[in-house]
Amino acid sequence: QHSRRGRMKGQLGFMLSVCLFVQKAWFVPSRYKFENMTCEITSIDCIEDSDVKPVIVNFENGALNPGQEDNLLCRYYKTKENQLKIGAATSNMLYSGNVESNHLYNTFIGICNKKKTKIRLIAADFATLSPRFDESRELNKSIERLQSTHSQINKSFGSKRAKKKTEQQERMKVDIEAIKDQLEKTVADVVVNPSELVLAKEDEADGEFKPNINRQAGTLSEVYQVDDFVSPEVLESVSEQVGTVLEDSKAADVTSDFVSTQITKVMCSNQDDKVHTIQLLLYIDCLIKFMRKQAKEIAVKSMNLCTYSKAVHEDILRRYTISKSKSRLRPNSMRDKCLCSILILAMMVCRYELNLEEIAKELKISLKRIQDVSRALAFEVSKGTAILKLPLPPPVNMNNSKRKKK
Repeated sequence: QHSRRGRMKGQLGFMLSVCLFVQKAWFVPSRYKFENMTCEITSIDCIEDSDVKPVIVNFENGALNPGQEDNLLCRYYKTKENQLKIGAATSNMLYSGNVESNHLYNTFIGICNKKKTKIRLIAADFATLSPRFDESRELNKSIERLQSTHSQINKSFGSKRAKKKTEQQERMKVDIEAIKDQLEKTVADVVVNPSELVLAKEDEADGEFKPNINRQAGTLSEVYQVDDFVSPEVLESVSEQVGTVLEDSKAADVTSDFVSTQITKVMCSNQDDKVHTIQLLLYIDCLIKFMRKQAKEIAVKSMNLCTYSKAVHEDILRRYTISKSKSRLRPNSMRDKCLCSILILAMMVCRYELNLEEIAKELKISLKRIQDVSRALAFEVSKGTAILKLPLPPPVNMNNSKRKKK
């Protein structure tokens, strides 16, 4: 007997749970209790997967009342996809559910003898049955007839308002089955080419307004190219104003405090490219002036962004506005594109270390927004300062979904 018990333990293996009884599916009278009793396991039946196992049923909308199991008609089915299903029906309700088998462990049903001294374990599966509410065609037809009768009564005896409402409802009626058939026919002719389903790269996920970033750059000057933001011809068009600034920095025709401060720093420095730097600063000043303009001001033809260079004015409108019906529009994507250009050109002028608080104050944009855009441009942001250095940080997507339209 001891060796037999040892063999039984070996057969159990890693059994995680033993169901002595399940109230929702296996009903045991209240007088059968297993308190302070020890049952000897006489056999363990692990039915092969190809065979039909007993199924422990759980009802989704409640539990089956004791004694009502005889009123429940149950059937075991296999679908075309080899999915096992349980169907159960009462006099007025139909239930169905898939049979769920677990290959990691077995769940057993325990069957005891009358003396409760021996028990037999049988492997079982689970199934959760949910009610099926099939629409009654007769009910639908009666509802349609009733609605048709109401419509006829409203047309014949209703007020003008009732007649108008009834006519609108009839025009809005849609034959769902006809639409389904038409949709199926249309979709059947559609051929999907997997090669055309190309996912956007992380750097390109923010749209066309985000500039190209050379992540293989060996020097900081190679990360961004000035020609991508303003052409040499446009910069050359402000040469006369640059000469005026070089003679007297206070005579500069600028509206931005940031640009004015940077021009003063350039004039006091010993850098060799003063002319090119002042050209960029004058162009940045015009971009800031453009960002400050209201949308209705952009549409006015008499609006002038640069009093000393027509080329700068036309270049900004061409790059950062959309022509529509003999007018100019500046959508949010164009604002973002212009903001990126300002930050990048300002970063170049400031020797790759930029005070973001000054830019936020000039553009009247929140510092948090400026910081998010700076991170998307591969800048390292620390509080109110941004730095461009190598190696570049990993790509960051620009999140502008919560920003209000302006």
